[in-house]
Amino acid sequence: MSIAKAAISDSATTAYTSSGSTAITSMFICNFDTSNDCHVTVYVVPSGDSADDTTTVFKELTIEAGDTYIFNTERFLFDNGDTIKMAAQQAGDLTSIISYTSI
Repeated sequence: MSIAKAAISDSATTAYTSSGSTAITSMFICNFDTSNDCHVTVYVVPSGDSADDTTTVFKELTIEAGDTYIFNTERFLFDNGDTIKMAAQQAGDLTSIISYTSI
């Protein structure tokens, strides 16, 4: 298994890009601001497409101050060039760790 990490901006930021065929095994989104909650929108974007309403997986999911959201019950299967993008309510509050494996 491998990991990808990213600091999440307030616009759609690429958190992961698939190289070949991969499976996402878990995703962690951490709000390291201990004073303020922060919303995040997560997109699963096929290669050549863009982050928009049709690729939204989580819309304005609230991550409480100092908390981490863990997504590990479902798997995403990606082809080469598919991406996960994220946009935070406040730039500088959120980071992501994505665990993946080649298939």
